[in-house]
Amino acid sequence: MQLRERGIAFGGVDERRQQARLPRLKEWAYAGVLINMAGAAASNAATHQYTGMIAPAAFAVLALASWAIRPRSRRL
Repeated sequence: MQLRERGIAFGGVDERRQQARLPRLKEWAYAGVLINMAGAAASNAATHQYTGMIAPAAFAVLALASWAIRPRSRRL
């Protein structure tokens, strides 16, 4: 294993370890994505650009669905 590949592998392991310690941050990430996408959809609706509303609304629904079906071990 070359040094660069080894650094990337160790960086990935460290990233995973950090994620395990920050469950509340993940909850806020879901909330942030949902608020951002809902705001984008509402902005497009307010300017009567209804076709531009589809993608942000779909991402908001996906974020909400992902949050709702996550494993019980990852819930707060």
